[in-house]
Amino acid sequence: MNQKYLHHSMSAVVILLAIVACVLPGQTAQSPAKTPININTAVAGTAQAAATQTALANPLPATATVASTDTPSPTPKVSSSGTALVNLADGSTQFIDYMAGMQMVFPAGWLTIRVGEDEYYAAWGKPETQNPVFVDLFASMQTLDPKVFRMHAMDVRSDHIINNDVTVVNVVFSQSDIRTLKEVQADEKQNHPRYKNYKLLSSKFFDAPQGMQALNMEAQWQTSNGASQTGMSYYRRVIYKVSTGVIAVDLNVLLDKKDLTTPDFDQLINSITFSNP
Repeated sequence: MNQKYLHHSMSAVVILLAIVACVLPGQTAQSPAKTPININTAVAGTAQAAATQTALANPLPATATVASTDTPSPTPKVSSSGTALVNLADGSTQFIDYMAGMQMVFPAGWLTIRVGEDEYYAAWGKPETQNPVFVDLFASMQTLDPKVFRMHAMDVRSDHIINNDVTVVNVVFSQSDIRTLKEVQADEKQNHPRYKNYKLLSSKFFDAPQGMQALNMEAQWQTSNGASQTGMSYYRRVIYKVSTGVIAVDLNVLLDKKDLTTPDFDQLINSITFSNP
């Protein structure tokens, strides 16, 4: 059963962000070997437990297709978990999820990675990630199940990294989730994370492309960067009910950076198309 899955995934994602917020100056990144690595911290263990509770292992359907786009692209290399990334000519990146039956385009300036894939290992050595804030972020992702946590995107523009905070977008897939969006909404409200000064800002349905309905939820809570500064975190989750389950696209950013990031996130959401609405 995975009906409470999106709640667990939200907690796991927020745990990752808490790790990043507590990163200390002076750390240096070390690229991992291409083998599973155990992260011996309680936080990483919690993230793994959250993912393991709902991990599914269904194979990629041989007949899976995605909606066409206006921009021609080379035939993508599909991962074992049924996803692909395509680098487009304008610097943006197309993410295709064959299991969920959806695709989207991330604007230029965002680093898109899938755990365990080539771009994840390459990310450790990129010039734009040579900042201590990325060390624990990349390391903590290693324990997440790519069948559930489909991909991660980080705003790597240096002028968008403020007070050691990296803006993160995650795509989460709860396969075979039979709940309606109204049921998902009720569960999200009831099982929200118990963080200091948590406040639900909005929870609204809206009309998405292809005749679909989607749910937009926004929240905030108090956070700390591990030093002497405190602030508010802003969280936005857009949820879709499709024939294959439930998909959530999550934005995590400091509240002070919300207006800086919202245009990119809106552009991302508006780019989403489905092959099996």
